[in-house]
Amino acid sequence: YTGANIAAIINATLKSFKISAYSLGYFILNNTTNNNAIINALAIKYNFNARYRRLRYAYYIINLTA
Repeated sequence: YTGANIAAIINATLKSFKISAYSLGYFILNNTTNNNAIINALAIKYNFNARYRRLRYAYYIINLTA
C-alpha cells in the first residue's frame, strides 16, 4: 500500500464521480507516513497546497466520533 498506488485509486474514484479540483475539499487522515505521499501526489495532480488541505490526527478522531 504505497502512497502513489493509493493516490492513483483516489484519483480514479474522484474522476468516476466527476469531482474536479475546484470542488475538492479537505482530507482527514491519520498520521501514517504513506498519507503524506498520498496528499502530495494528489496536490500535484489537482494543483493545491497539500499542507493546507490535509487535516491531521486530531480531526481524524473527531470525524470517527461524529
